[in-house]
Amino acid sequence: MNELTPRFRRLAGLASGASVGLVVLYWAALRFLGEDFWISGALLYAPHLILLLVLGVVALPLLLFGPRRLLLVQAGAAALVLFEVMGLVLSGPAPQTPGAPRMRVLTFNAGSGRRSVAELVRELAAAQPDLVLLQESEPHVNDAVAAALPGFHTLTSTQFFIASEYPLSDLVEPPKIPLGDAERSPRFVRVTVDTPLGKLDVFNIHPISPRDALEAVRGAVRGGGSDDRADISSNTELRRRQAQAIAQMARASAHPVVIAGDTNLPQLSRILADSLGQWQDAFAAVGRGFGYTFPVGRRFAWMRIDRILAGPELRFLRVGTGAQRGSDHYLLWADVERPPR
Repeated sequence: MNELTPRFRRLAGLASGASVGLVVLYWAALRFLGEDFWISGALLYAPHLILLLVLGVVALPLLLFGPRRLLLVQAGAAALVLFEVMGLVLSGPAPQTPGAPRMRVLTFNAGSGRRSVAELVRELAAAQPDLVLLQESEPHVNDAVAAALPGFHTLTSTQFFIASEYPLSDLVEPPKIPLGDAERSPRFVRVTVDTPLGKLDVFNIHPISPRDALEAVRGAVRGGGSDDRADISSNTELRRRQAQAIAQMARASAHPVVIAGDTNLPQLSRILADSLGQWQDAFAAVGRGFGYTFPVGRRFAWMRIDRILAGPELRFLRVGTGAQRGSDHYLLWADVERPPR
């Protein structure tokens, strides 16, 4: 065994270098290419936990045979995966400013009510929100939520439902987005809410899902032709234009902005950074953990795509996610205040 130890050490060192190189390459592809390249765009939506498993497997022979100093390199690569790729947040709640008004915003992709509407409504009501924003909702879901929140003002537009303890006005349904020979839905609405924080321009958003693009990626991997790659490009470009349209209207808003909904944009999305990165993210600001909200119903959720964003006039205090399975998403809520200037 002693004769084999130097060989094991060399092999362990090579494996360490390869695994760390893989992690750095993976992170760089997602961070700098993102949706601009179809492979990295697909990997944005993959479970990244496998990278930690690879690093752990390589760490074992390093621990047994050395060189153990490389364990520090493995640990650094693991930190890169945890924080930059998987989105681990250690911020935690913020103290409320004395005398500052606050409210609780809740967003929930209702999944068309295909699962348990009763469970969905029960968890939503238990969160005690002041403002509810539903995406992918249906009339029977809207009616059930409205019944659970007596006295709330409500508005409906296509897939979007808004329920507010405070008055709602000026619902804006933005114009269609041209893409190729067609005009596509912008998949968001804006409403003004007259809250104790003052009037807020609130955006309920749901850019198009990458599901069709991911199916096209599978086709391309199996040897599909230009049609698959064209589908990927079209799906990505539509999501980009929808995010840009949200950002353009938000920047032109007359009041402080809240943007909430199922963004379909994961942690390292270039579209998220380029279009919506100027607004503060509730979970990044005051969250703790991963805050994953999708997919619910499988072994574990691995994406944080449901978000609550806000402009600089507002300040997040607390944030939380749901735990029930009334939808294929977990709900997300955040407490927000408006500090005096």
